[in-house]
Amino acid sequence: MRRSVLRVVCVVPLLAFVMATTAAAQVPDKQTYFTFSGPVALPGRTLPPGQYLFRVADPMTSSRLIEVRSGNGHIPYGYFFSILAVRPDPAPQPEVRFMETAKGMAPAIETWWYPGSRIGYEFIYSKDQVRRLTHGVSDSLARVSSSSTGMAVHADLPPVPELRP
Repeated sequence: MRRSVLRVVCVVPLLAFVMATTAAAQVPDKQTYFTFSGPVALPGRTLPPGQYLFRVADPMTSSRLIEVRSGNGHIPYGYFFSILAVRPDPAPQPEVRFMETAKGMAPAIETWWYPGSRIGYEFIYSKDQVRRLTHGVSDSLARVSSSSTGMAVHADLPPVPELRP
């Protein structure tokens, strides 16, 4: 009887320590830094070249609201709604995928993938913005992820001239 009680007394704190260490090792807001050498589009906004912080805005209440800030975290560029996207294998490194856009338009970020995860975040664009971004692009190619270009952290994009209406 004493051995059973002694085992429980020793095992419970050990399990609590292991579980706390595992939980502390995970980054709940999935902070990821990307550097773009050219402008990139997000729903309702075009970001100039630079470094940006992508993160889940509030992982405790909603894992689908994405916050984008300047690389130093001081300037908020917006909160963006997303839907969850699933891929067959976990992303080996931080990655964004772009939707097919018309020539001269800033590449539009379609999906953000956190390293080690099969679940990504697909940004929700308005129909009007998709029409503007993909004007002249075949409808069958406009939203096909497989035709998108993968980009890793600090990836270089060629500068893209911004069209003025």
